[in-house]
Amino acid sequence: LGNMRRIFLKVENVIKGRYFAELTKLVLTRLEQSKGHNSAAEMRLSIYGMERHEWISLAKWVLRDWKNKEHPGPVLSTHNRW
Repeated sequence: LGNMRRIFLKVENVIKGRYFAELTKLVLTRLEQSKGHNSAAEMRLSIYGMERHEWISLAKWVLRDWKNKEHPGPVLSTHNRW
């Protein structure tokens, strides 16, 4: 189970967190498109913050332009707080 989490739900892995970004963007898109509802989320990521590179890596992951046809752009939304 730990290996699956590291492969799919981490920002620092072989695929540079792409699957996690796409999954997150899908959730954010659904929140933005919910008509008649003012839905929002407060997503949380586990980060120890013991070393500076962890924060830089996370910031790059959030701001990266994920060139995906369905959900392009960074992992940001007005319907979410990190």
